[in-house]
Amino acid sequence: MSQFYISYTIILWVDTTSRRGTCMIALYLSLIDTPSDKTKFILLYEKYRRLMHYTAKEILKSDKLAEEAVQEAFIRIAKNFNKINQIETAATKKFTVIITRNAALTMLQQEKKHTSDNIADYENTLHKNDTTFEKIKNNELIKNILKLPEIQRNIMYLYAIYGYSYREIANLLNIKESTARKNMQRAREALKIAMKE
Repeated sequence: MSQFYISYTIILWVDTTSRRGTCMIALYLSLIDTPSDKTKFILLYEKYRRLMHYTAKEILKSDKLAEEAVQEAFIRIAKNFNKINQIETAATKKFTVIITRNAALTMLQQEKKHTSDNIADYENTLHKNDTTFEKIKNNELIKNILKLPEIQRNIMYLYAIYGYSYREIANLLNIKESTARKNMQRAREALKIAMKE
């Protein structure tokens, strides 16, 4: 039955998208092993692709570049899809935003079209719009995690919530494994100090 659902969903998707899009969904699905995971991936794709595009466009200021960043993000997600349990959770939503954000920031650095002022503007916008963690500010630890620099928050989130290894985090965020370890160490140290106060 799930094989029928996958085929049916792809047929519907092909009717509403370009040939390039058809090739991309086929690529994403080829990176996933089981039919049930392929079905889940299609659900994730349909649920979060607009949010991911919005996230990338906020950084890159271009639909074309945003689409490329979203494609890169979906490839990263597909390669690590076994880490996702449920599609419609705050954790999965945050995960897709983190991956998309980092793919877009990597593209921004590679393109070198924008100055560091644009990145700073994005950071300010991001902190105004990022309400996922604000909903769960029930204790002092969460409040202190929110005070961490974004890279440290993202690494802590991927490590603690999803159980990614430092190597996997480095691949997802396109950074060195040593950078992931060092940022996690800094985050832990900052939290220890903040919790003592």
